[in-house]
Order: sequence, then C-alpha cells, then structure tokens
Amino acid sequence: LKLNKGKFVIELIPHQADKGKAIKTILNHLNLPSVLPIFIGDDLTDESGFVFINQQSGLTIKVGSGETQAEYRLKDIDSVANFLFLFQNRIKSLYVKNSQNQNGEKICLN
Repeated sequence: LKLNKGKFVIELIPHQADKGKAIKTILNHLNLPSVLPIFIGDDLTDESGFVFINQQSGLTIKVGSGETQAEYRLKDIDSVANFLFLFQNRIKSLYVKNSQNQNGEKICLN
C-alpha cells in the first residue's frame, strides 16, 4: 500500500493504483476507437490522470494554482462550470442539427 496525499485527502491505496491507470482501465473497457478524453482536476492526486490523458492526446485542465502536468488551467470551480456550459453549447452547435421528419416537419434536437 502507499499513501497518496492531496489537498484535503490522504488515501491509502494499492501501490500500483493511480488515476491514470484507472482512466486507462475505463477507456479500455468502453472500447471507444475515436475518443477525445477530457480530464479536469484540482489536486495532486489528479496528476497521474493528467499524464495519462496527455499521452492519449486528450485535454487536461488543472483547476487552481500549483505545478501541474495539465496542458490548460482554469481559475476556480465557477470557471469550470462556465467552460462546461460553453463546451456543451459548442458540441450542440456542431453535432445537433435541425432536421425534418418523414412528413417534412422540422424537429429540433436539443
């Protein structure tokens, strides 16, 4: 076992365990061939997740100050909420389009 110290947590976990390995296990289980992993974290315990996601050419975001392996940074939890809201709207604008049903009626997928 090892101690994993974070901001407000001390974990006693198996020596081989970390968030990077957990994310790898989840992605392998989901078997998604073309996925852009996005990982947002604010703690030292998230650093192994950042390293793994960077290796997968994903998007890593550190919340708050401090040294990090994350490629990007957001100031605080309000910034995270704003980012997720903008991201959701961008995805909708790119992939959810107005279409027509068989009767020619327009339907909007929201």
